Amino acid sequence: MRTTALTPATPKLITENSGSTVTPPSPQDQPPHEVSYPLYPGTVLHVEPSHLWLQRLATSNVSPVADEIRNKLKQEIILDKNTPDFPDKLIDTWKRYGFAVVQDKDFDSFSVQETYKIMRAFFAKEVGYKSQLGSPGSNNNDGYVPPDTEISVSAIGNSVLRSQANVFEFVHRTADGKNRNVDDELGKDFQKLTDALVNTLYTQAKDVAKAMAIGLRNKGFLTPEGKELNDDYFINLMDVKSGEINDLNLMRLTHCKAYELKEDKSFSCTLAHTDLNFATLLPTATKAGLEIWYEDAEHPENTGWVRLDAPKDAYIVNLADQADILTRGFLKSTPHRVISPIGEDRYSIIFFAGFNRNTDLTKAKLLHPLYTGTSRFEEESIPRIKDRKLTALSFTNLRRLDIGVFPKSEDFIPIQDLEYMKKSQ
Repeated sequence: MRTTALTPATPKLITENSGSTVTPPSPQDQPPHEVSYPLYPGTVLHVEPSHLWLQRLATSNVSPVADEIRNKLKQEIILDKNTPDFPDKLIDTWKRYGFAVVQDKDFDSFSVQETYKIMRAFFAKEVGYKSQLGSPGSNNNDGYVPPDTEISVSAIGNSVLRSQANVFEFVHRTADGKNRNVDDELGKDFQKLTDALVNTLYTQAKDVAKAMAIGLRNKGFLTPEGKELNDDYFINLMDVKSGEINDLNLMRLTHCKAYELKEDKSFSCTLAHTDLNFATLLPTATKAGLEIWYEDAEHPENTGWVRLDAPKDAYIVNLADQADILTRGFLKSTPHRVISPIGEDRYSIIFFAGFNRNTDLTKAKLLHPLYTGTSRFEEESIPRIKDRKLTALSFTNLRRLDIGVFPKSEDFIPIQDLEYMKKSQ
């Protein structure tokens, strides 16, 4: 079972909430699996851009055996962080599904529930109040982003798909404690709780990074220099030294309004996407809705979206694109989405664990004596970066440019300027 860019046998979107379907373009109308386009003299990219295969997933069915798989996942995907074999089980689970549910006796689930209480009050405020936190820009990732500002990569160039048409609001908070403050009672409570939680999740992320290094070492992976992979390999890449900017470890707070049927709206809080960072931690949300892409190579008819469940005292952790790059595609960044809630609004907390912004992703790739490969995310990104340097920051800003929260820059080639996009318009 491996997440791939293969098109499922029944490419129709069936929304759980409405029962309506949307039929995607026929296979002959879709681009080939390999798209080649010259970006510089002598440079041709032979990889299908991620937003194109994500579009096909976004218009695909819920798995016909989703309930059966959900019960299976409850047995296979829930891991105990406090057991000696956790690193090995984590890698095996990530290799199979891209996601894991982690139970940890030291995890502060009480702070999570208290934060959800404050989030309900905070997001009920008018836009002007929330905007006091500032907004992301070319020099920072921190602030408030109103609904319909950010798009999903899977919606690029597609008039049928609309990303986050329902309310999707978030606040980016850096992990260094330098957060803007709304100076009233609610704002101070909001600041206190989120500051404490972001530090808790950052600590958990480092624990996961250590387990990841141990698990990959046990699989035979080596450092880029061919030496034994040490426990702190990924933690060192996350480290931000005094005087450096720490903005790629971020906590996102989301609010998605309860489902309302409207003809011009999508039925997802978030459409099909992969995360652009290293790894993502998600304390259990106030309502279910997270779905992962499940592909069954032996029984392709079972391929489709499957709801992922997690107990309240656990957190979900998934691989993201930069881990895909560093393991040369051995561990896959798994597509996922969030379905709009019914009955009451959905609140969630997401911690994006990231590397130091200066981390050279190409030079940090691991070696393996029996495994060679290259991540699709590396292949499709480097030709769009003018200086060809794939750092944690350049990869992040390139993806932020595509989803609409980073201004156009001479440093990157916009996706709209790529040859295959021009031909498809």
